[in-house]
Amino acid sequence: IGPTYQLGDFTVNFAEEQNYQFLKASIVFEVSHGKLNEELNKRNPQIRDLVISILRSQTPDDIKAPTTDNIKEEIKTKVNDKLNTGEVKNVWFTQLVIQ
Repeated sequence: IGPTYQLGDFTVNFAEEQNYQFLKASIVFEVSHGKLNEELNKRNPQIRDLVISILRSQTPDDIKAPTTDNIKEEIKTKVNDKLNTGEVKNVWFTQLVIQ
């Protein structure tokens, strides 16, 4: 395991749900090197907005699927598209709850 970056906690509602279900998630990135944390700190609002958009676009069934690998891969790919000084190697949900 390499250096990590705590992106933080997210609480979002699902965009397509009529009964207002919410998703609460805590996300940690494994990054290519510790210096990338500086860029992630500077871009934190941009990265958080991107992750919120991705999480909101999911359905409860996407989250309840046997694995969340597709969501993690989408987050990793889209975040890496924004970065200049390194890359996110892994995305981990340290908390994932639907209410």
